[in-house]
Amino acid sequence: MMSLQANSKLLKVLIATSSTGNGHNASAVAFKEWAEHLYGTEIEVKIEQLLENSSPALSDGVNFYNFIQRKAPWFHHVYYNLIELQELMSPNTVSLGREYYIQLLKEFQPHVFISVHDALNKGYFELGKKTIGANLRCVTYCLEFQGGYGFSRNWVNTNGDMFFSPTKETAQEAISRGMNPDKVSVGGMILRRCFYEPQINQLEKTNFLVNDLGLQPHLFTLLLSTGGAGAQNHVHFLKNLLPMKDVLQVIALCGNNISAEKEVAAWHHEHPDFNLCILPFSEQMHKLLQVSSAVVTRPGGITSFEALHLGCPIIFNGLGGIMPQELLTVGYFERRNVAFVIAHPKKLVTILQKWISQPKSYIKICQQLLAERIQVNPECIVSQVIGKRFY
Repeated sequence: MMSLQANSKLLKVLIATSSTGNGHNASAVAFKEWAEHLYGTEIEVKIEQLLENSSPALSDGVNFYNFIQRKAPWFHHVYYNLIELQELMSPNTVSLGREYYIQLLKEFQPHVFISVHDALNKGYFELGKKTIGANLRCVTYCLEFQGGYGFSRNWVNTNGDMFFSPTKETAQEAISRGMNPDKVSVGGMILRRCFYEPQINQLEKTNFLVNDLGLQPHLFTLLLSTGGAGAQNHVHFLKNLLPMKDVLQVIALCGNNISAEKEVAAWHHEHPDFNLCILPFSEQMHKLLQVSSAVVTRPGGITSFEALHLGCPIIFNGLGGIMPQELLTVGYFERRNVAFVIAHPKKLVTILQKWISQPKSYIKICQQLLAERIQVNPECIVSQVIGKRFY
């Protein structure tokens, strides 16, 4: 366990997030978990769903964001650009939810304010320093893999004390948007502590597949994932994968989407001979990715980084279109030839048939993925974000 500066008072860290997808919340939880592990009782970390809690209008906006992600991802190209225009009309201010945010700051009295969401940087840093004082350390913890179309201008607040970036490409984007290079740091993304435990061996994989998931130990295992918003196309995929039932099995992760879970269960009732495990939200993602031969997921930052970290080949679910923010993840992985994008379930079948019938092609993608793995030092990230004066 690391130690804060001798005789320092309890360090309070406020992490601002929002439930637009699952990546922002997952990053906040991972950071909190590591900070408390490293600093113990010397630190207090509070995670705040700042958009949802501070304003009914902002909460409605979050719900609408998640609704169109589930139903019509293509429409985010309209929604995203409207939100970008809103920032131009009222830069560096907090209007909606202002009083809630001020009250939160006064009650919690944070020393460090960390934003893991693009909409919680501009204006929030300035108002935070005005309310708490200039010593409030304001940090942007960015989750995008690179810059370009889909990288919100709201990510970069040049008045911040630090911009933490997962990749060199993202750091370059921040600098090009005016961030002082001395305030920019690169170091990957923090995942929860379980992702840094020794990877499970073959016997443990077999036991997990058979005893915990009720699956076979030697079949190609496909993980159908879903994000926090419940965006998924599980049944569409399963219908097309049915002819492969003798060589393939599926883990259908439904998250908090109860209707999706019921829909998949109904399909399985009609096809009981298909090897299928249906799961709600799971805390075992680190194990699920290790026992899976590949994962199908929307191009969200966290699941993609988890798969990259554990070497699980990625197939991006592009049914219904790719959101602007998702294009950043897709671009990063496609340039490195370590991921595929599918716009139709039949494309998924084509990819899997090739991997199963031509094992060398599957081994090659696994090797390429391993070569692109980003080394992460959670202790270093936490200490950098919190600030040198505290350790």
